Amino acid sequence: ANGPMNQILLTLGLIDKPLKLLYTETAVMIGMVYGMIPFVILPVYSGLERMDWMVVEAARDLGSSPFKAFLTVTFPMTLPSALAGFMLTFLPSVGLFFISDILGGANTVLWGNLVHDELLKSHDMPFAAALSVVLFMLTMLVIFLYHRAGGKNDEMVF
Repeated sequence: ANGPMNQILLTLGLIDKPLKLLYTETAVMIGMVYGMIPFVILPVYSGLERMDWMVVEAARDLGSSPFKAFLTVTFPMTLPSALAGFMLTFLPSVGLFFISDILGGANTVLWGNLVHDELLKSHDMPFAAALSVVLFMLTMLVIFLYHRAGGKNDEMVF
């Protein structure tokens, strides 16, 4: 409660009393976004970098508004990159347990925390295995949907 962020906000007069920043769901979400955002930005940036901008310019020359040119040209051309960014973010985030342990304490439970706790703290291996199988099936479903939505590779490799 007396950390540097609270001191700066108090000094600037933006808050009246110190904020509770650690051990909240907001802290866990900020930590996860901070940790996972490069996995989204890099594929999307790569897709935008490879895109042929003359097609967008042609759409604008033919009378499209900037928003319509984005919806009809830019978005469809960068959708595979956005889907790849989603996959690169989703897959590691389902197993995260250390971010919520550090930033959320015992208040925030993610799927990875649940499996970790059941396996190592409760020693309930059958339940931990069942949770892991459910998590695996969810991951396979997301990968299947990614391929159906237009993932790069037409062949599914499991």
